Amino acid sequence: MSFIILCISGLIEVLANAILVKSNGFKRYKLGILALILVIISFLLLSAALSMGIKLSVAYVLWGSIGIIGSVVTGFFLKQRLKLIGYIGIVIILVAVIVLKS
Repeated sequence: MSFIILCISGLIEVLANAILVKSNGFKRYKLGILALILVIISFLLLSAALSMGIKLSVAYVLWGSIGIIGSVVTGFFLKQRLKLIGYIGIVIILVAVIVLKS
């Protein structure tokens, strides 16, 4: 159950980031406020998953990976294209997070 909560937390974080982009720098303040609320919910769910016994190192790897991959996918749908160096950077970050978990 803790892993399900952790995955939901990561997905909510990705949603919050996408909504924050759509808020256009808080010019659309209702979307900005919604994004902040979603970030708080995401951290509360992350905390709940940790309190259920999941190790912090495992939680961080999974949560961070969901965030990175989700942001890339969301960016694709929002027409935010990365150059090759951006994709290389994402792979390096994912590998580093996995290595740190070990």
